[in-house]
Amino acid sequence: MKRLFVFFIILFTVGINAQPDQGKPQDYSREPVFYFDIYNFYSGDSANTKVDFFLQLPFEKLSFIKAGEKFRAEYSVSVTVNDENKLKLITEKSWTEKIELLDFNKTNSKSDYNLSARSFKLAPGKYYFTILVEDLDSRKEYRAEAEVPVRTFDQELAISDIMLISTKTTSESGTVKIVPNLSRNVAAQKGGIPIFFEVYSSAERELELTYTIVDTKNNPLFTDKKIEKLKMGNTQLFYTFDFKDAGMGEYRMVISAPFVDDKTVVVSTKSFFSRWSGMPSTLKDLEKASDQMIYIAGPDEIDFIQDGKDFAEKLDRFMQFWEKKDPTQGTPENEVFNEYYRRIEFANKNFKQMLEGWRSDMGMVYVTLGSPNNVERHPFEYDSKPYEVWDYYDINRRFVFVDQTGFGDYRLVTPFFGEYRYRY
Repeated sequence: MKRLFVFFIILFTVGINAQPDQGKPQDYSREPVFYFDIYNFYSGDSANTKVDFFLQLPFEKLSFIKAGEKFRAEYSVSVTVNDENKLKLITEKSWTEKIELLDFNKTNSKSDYNLSARSFKLAPGKYYFTILVEDLDSRKEYRAEAEVPVRTFDQELAISDIMLISTKTTSESGTVKIVPNLSRNVAAQKGGIPIFFEVYSSAERELELTYTIVDTKNNPLFTDKKIEKLKMGNTQLFYTFDFKDAGMGEYRMVISAPFVDDKTVVVSTKSFFSRWSGMPSTLKDLEKASDQMIYIAGPDEIDFIQDGKDFAEKLDRFMQFWEKKDPTQGTPENEVFNEYYRRIEFANKNFKQMLEGWRSDMGMVYVTLGSPNNVERHPFEYDSKPYEVWDYYDINRRFVFVDQTGFGDYRLVTPFFGEYRYRY
């Protein structure tokens, strides 16, 4: 039997997240500036683990300069590894990536990107990774951080981290080349969800692996079992979850196997999600997303979306509604759509008390009218209950919210519905 070799492709290709490091609040409606992921594999050294770092940067985030017949861009990457308390520097790596393109249209592409990788050897434990990307022409910096557990594989049986696969090719010689799916978004992968992982065994054996997908409440959505023949040492494995046309949502895949007494279980897990192009990154549940349209759509319009015969029809009706609201049709971004769900996300994070934030009175006003021009907070008035006053100068209106219970459940003291329309 031929030995299988797997190479991770580092190239220009078509196709845990980062935001600009500019001191501004995060814009929840936008895609991350870059994607990255970090994987634990056995290094051959029981004292250290091989930690592979991958970074994907779309061309549209770079400044390209015309140089003769080509368009060139250059950016630097710095990855710093500290201990889990961020007090001690463990190691760091820095490098520069250079890109040359002949097609100008690709310089503004979201789907074309550069992929780079570096490997670290780290002792098992917890670490804090800081990633800094700098466009060397515009000097824009983008930053991301992640807490990374580094696992040990010094056991009789162990499973590596799971790598989601974007593309996989096999050469005539049998060499397999894969590009990792760093975004963890599987919406476009209609043929199932392909993965790569390794199993480390102290002896040759047959092992029954169980492949499971669960939702955020740990409800099983997919289960499959497969017997694998393991050699002593490292066995590289591919598997494709037959989990097609996943609805918008967050999921987790689990690979598990019984060991020794059939009671001890070896496990590896990977979180992923499904979201369609053009939707804000925080919008993952279509049923809830349509419920949340009450401040911009009428009951009949929402019912029309939810009465679709299947998920595909519901999604089509949902997107048709928002396409009609797009103020700049023909461009990739729908500003009204993005702003609406940014407000929903802000309300959920800031006004959640007895109800979800978007359902609260403060959420209703915020989503409909946007940020107030001025906010007065009165949490400790001796002669009254806590209250807040929101002023909207351009419409000459003031809204007063009173916490009648003392538990932060602020209620609007004047009527609102029927008087205002969603304002972008």
